Amino acid sequence: LQQVGQRSPWPWLGAAALLALLAWPALASGAYGRLLGGLAPGAALFALWEALLTLCAGVGLLALFGRRFVTQSDFSQALAANAYGVYLLHVPVIVAVALLLRPLALPSLPLLLLATAIALPACFLVAALARRLPFAHRVL
Repeated sequence: LQQVGQRSPWPWLGAAALLALLAWPALASGAYGRLLGGLAPGAALFALWEALLTLCAGVGLLALFGRRFVTQSDFSQALAANAYGVYLLHVPVIVAVALLLRPLALPSLPLLLLATAIALPACFLVAALARRLPFAHRVL
């Protein structure tokens, strides 16, 4: 994995973009449902496509971030330090935000964006505060 960061990400990301574009006709035509499973050649081809897309995108992003973002700011170090705490504590925060926003009569997408804008910083704040509890720093 360390050698991936020393290579150019563009061939991998280009292959991922090409694979994503190749799927566009099937997705636009509504054939997506027939590709999701079963003992059919289309399902096998879709599984292969999905694995290749994931591989190319994953290696490309590893190479990109391994070359471009090798240092961390104080802010990103604080986020990284609280990431596991967010992983453990995010569910009650998201439920609280969802209940708080429940009375709003907004379409789904704006409501999702608003909930994300509130819940994301709230999750990191809760994790940072929880880490200050006695003995919590050993777990979080």
